[in-house]
Amino acid sequence: MTRMHDVALLDFPVAQFAQMQQHHDAMLREFSLIALGSDGESTTTPRRLVSLAKEMFERHGDAAAPFRQGVAEAVARGDAVTSLHLSIPYETLRWTEDFLMLFEEADEFCRDGQLLTPPSPPEVVEFRRWLAGELIRQIRDGAPATPYWTETL
Repeated sequence: MTRMHDVALLDFPVAQFAQMQQHHDAMLREFSLIALGSDGESTTTPRRLVSLAKEMFERHGDAAAPFRQGVAEAVARGDAVTSLHLSIPYETLRWTEDFLMLFEEADEFCRDGQLLTPPSPPEVVEFRRWLAGELIRQIRDGAPATPYWTETL
């Protein structure tokens, strides 16, 4: 039986999630192209990122689906800000840690010019860290939710 955990993401900015998702999707597309074109000899290919991304998605599947669904519902209502109340598997904690590590490392490869995708803009990094931090704090520590706007002021 999967252990579920209730998580609240308060004052969740819909546009910032969409911006983060678009940027991450661009990075993931580039990882896929690198993996497809890898000849096994190249030393400039960020193999660590390719293997981490592959492992993350093989192990966790689409763990972001509940977030995307909640955001899609907010967009359909025309909400710029929403609060998401999700019941997610405890295993999402590991996905969250992997997610944060993957994109933080990917940004380093972007800054070093090893990826074509530009590094995450500061607002994406800030939102990503808030989102991951909320999940980690609430799931692992049982901490109360911190609204995004309060956190970033």
